[in-house]
Amino acid sequence: MRANRSALLTGVVLSLVTALAPTAHAAPDCSVPDGRMKSAVCEISAAAPPDGYGWVWANDAEHAVGEWYAPSTTYQYSSVTNLPTNQVRHVGTGTYTVFVDGVSPTAGVTHVTAYGWENRARCKNTVTTPTLGGQYLTVRCYAFDGTLVDSQFTASFTNLRTRYYDFGYRAVNNSTVTTHNSTTGAVLYAREALGQYRVSFKSLGGSPGGTVQITATGQTDVWCKTADWYPDAVYHHVLVRCFTPAGAAADSEFNVTFVRKGNILGDKNPTPGLESAYGWVTSGTSAPDTWAFPLPTWTVTSLGTGIRDVAPAQPLNGGDVQITAYDATTNSCAIAYWTWASATVQCYTTTGALVDSPFDISHVGKRT
Repeated sequence: MRANRSALLTGVVLSLVTALAPTAHAAPDCSVPDGRMKSAVCEISAAAPPDGYGWVWANDAEHAVGEWYAPSTTYQYSSVTNLPTNQVRHVGTGTYTVFVDGVSPTAGVTHVTAYGWENRARCKNTVTTPTLGGQYLTVRCYAFDGTLVDSQFTASFTNLRTRYYDFGYRAVNNSTVTTHNSTTGAVLYAREALGQYRVSFKSLGGSPGGTVQITATGQTDVWCKTADWYPDAVYHHVLVRCFTPAGAAADSEFNVTFVRKGNILGDKNPTPGLESAYGWVTSGTSAPDTWAFPLPTWTVTSLGTGIRDVAPAQPLNGGDVQITAYDATTNSCAIAYWTWASATVQCYTTTGALVDSPFDISHVGKRT
């Protein structure tokens, strides 16, 4: 299955950033310089807050349009406030703003996953806007026919550039590229064909393992997944595939994170730090040890076609779960729900039929 292992919204952003988030950190006024309302420029104070991270489970898909709400406190967190102080705003059908409270305006990487039982939607990060008070993540969710649809989702953001373990990312925000590599090595990018890309992290090669998360970015309805990730002697390569809702190959900007024996936010593992777990789930009853953390590995139980319940060796204490579908097919996956004991993932064909399909799962929990 892993052949390469052997080779070792017009106006949306303006509406979301000019409204003040109802938190202790008020966002500054922002302007849209290019007339297309696809990007925002915000005044950055010299006394910027620290870099950090945050996550939310946006649990109220049909919240009143234009109003901010506080998502479930068990499943949200800001590392800067050390509290569940993030906010979510329903901007319009299928469009949301996530406010990650207090995090510095330094560029970073965002990941988003659709959430809900038999929720046939795919969610993406169209743009991330920095302000003095925190980071605004614009999220759009699309039905399988490409129309915008209200959906629950999980979202995470980090701008940490740490070296606790093998950790790297490449993020594209309105065509501006941000990279990090825990070895300080290069992060290379190549478009190999229509909708096919390779991102390579220098000095993170040498041995297989780790996990990846992929999130499409930009203003289109294109979505992305990973086709493979594998090392050579120097680089760790991540292959990315992007598709239209109907499954045709399509070019897209995207965010990609690679991590080995850590978490996709770049904070420490316990203790102190975050509870961290990831697995690569295929067709077996457990995630292969090389691509799972911590050991003993995740156990996998089939609940029917296209539905897998996965349980790591440690509790999933609230926190955040991200899912990325794996392989070169047009199948996609979403998080159905998770408890402290396990997470349930559902995968679909482009027509919405449940299908057994491999995926990567990543979990982070609050500081211990």
